[in-house]
Amino acid sequence: MKARLCLAALHFNENSSRALAVAKDGKTQYKISFPKARKDYVQTLMEEIVRRRELYHTYSTAHEARVNEMNHPPPAVTASYQKNLALDKDLLIQKHLHRFNT
Repeated sequence: MKARLCLAALHFNENSSRALAVAKDGKTQYKISFPKARKDYVQTLMEEIVRRRELYHTYSTAHEARVNEMNHPPPAVTASYQKNLALDKDLLIQKHLHRFNT
């Protein structure tokens, strides 16, 4: 884990002085990215594991439940972000830059 942390720090330091991408019209380019994981993601998974273990006492019942659930998959994680896509990109950039300049 420590090696990953050191590698991440080196990678960040290497790219920190890198120039921003510029479009043909001369404006700087930014990309909006949405995280795939939410806060408490691991905790939620662990709680679900314990809940399922208590709910399904045998492998066969757990397997049947899984097959039934796979017929009705949950919505994609990005579906919750669809309503936020209409955000003003300039406002998001300003908030991001303000966070690091204070």
